[in-house]
Amino acid sequence: MNEYNVGDLISDFLFENDLKTVFGVVSVHNIPILDAIAKRNLIKFIPARGEMGAGHMADGFARSSDKVGVVITSTGPGAANVVGSIVEARFAGTPLLHITGQTATENLDKNQGTVHDVPNQLEMMKSVSKNAYRISSSKNVLEVLEKALEEATEEQVEDTQAEQDQVEEILDSIEWIAEENEEHMKVLISAYYALRDQNGYTIPKEWRNG
Repeated sequence: MNEYNVGDLISDFLFENDLKTVFGVVSVHNIPILDAIAKRNLIKFIPARGEMGAGHMADGFARSSDKVGVVITSTGPGAANVVGSIVEARFAGTPLLHITGQTATENLDKNQGTVHDVPNQLEMMKSVSKNAYRISSSKNVLEVLEKALEEATEEQVEDTQAEQDQVEEILDSIEWIAEENEEHMKVLISAYYALRDQNGYTIPKEWRNG
């Protein structure tokens, strides 16, 4: 009987949470996860030529499907390569779950130059993500995955509200300028339409005949 390992648990976790489309790059550091996905044949794994591309693919998939994007990368340089797409997803408020491997536990954080064991990888990922976690034991795998997924799907309420306040201020300025300078009304209305398309506003009645 085959042993049930952490890769199997990650695969089952993804499936049970309806995360059935995954993007990434195959690596020696994530083979147990991808092997588990392949054995079950319940999750579609879409390989990319590079980690940044895989991250953007996961971001685009999440935006177009209203689901969580999932990207699986290697450790070290592979994890670093996906950073740009994680930053883009975070700016856009896209729910994205990044899963990366790591070097063997006995060699971890010892600065031995072991394959792809880069210094401070966890801190690097924390600097561009909502949060980042290391699974240090098979006993806390599910707990960490559940917490990461929960945080990935939380709305960025504070950021959204700040942006909303800025839009309100801009619209107030546009309305004041329109009252003082009727000849610029068409330009202002065009600007208003652009803001409306981005933020769901409707054009004021008094502007419609301008």
